[in-house]
Amino acid sequence: GTGWQRAIYSQRLKKGARPVEVLSIDQLALNDNLAKAFPAMKGKQLQLNPSALAIHPLTGDWYVLSATNRLLAVYSQGQLMSVYPLPAEVYYKPEGMTFCPNGDLYLSSEGMKNGYIGGEIYYLPMR
Repeated sequence: GTGWQRAIYSQRLKKGARPVEVLSIDQLALNDNLAKAFPAMKGKQLQLNPSALAIHPLTGDWYVLSATNRLLAVYSQGQLMSVYPLPAEVYYKPEGMTFCPNGDLYLSSEGMKNGYIGGEIYYLPMR
C-alpha cells in the first residue's frame, strides 16, 4: 500500500504459517472522519500508527490506539466508525488498553523517561 495505508495482521503460532491481514486502515478516510466530527482538526494530516488493539467484549468492535498523534479509532466489521483525538495534556503517550467484560475501558499512557511525567492508567466506564 501507499504511505496512507496501514494494516493489522494476525499471525498463527504454527511453523510455516503466514500472516493474514485482518484490518486495513485508510489514513485518508480516517482524516475525513476526524475533520467531520471535529472541525478544528480539518486540514491536519494525522496518521494512525497502531500501538494497541482491543476488541469490545459486547459489540465486537475493534478499538485501535495510536500513540503517534494520540488517536483512538473504532472499527466495526472492518469499517471505520469513529476517530477520537486524545488530549495531549491528559494522555502523554497512549500505549495500551483493555476492556472489562462489561465494556468498561482501561487506557494506559507511558510517562516520560526523565520522570517528569509518570505513567498513568485511566478508567473509562462504558456509557
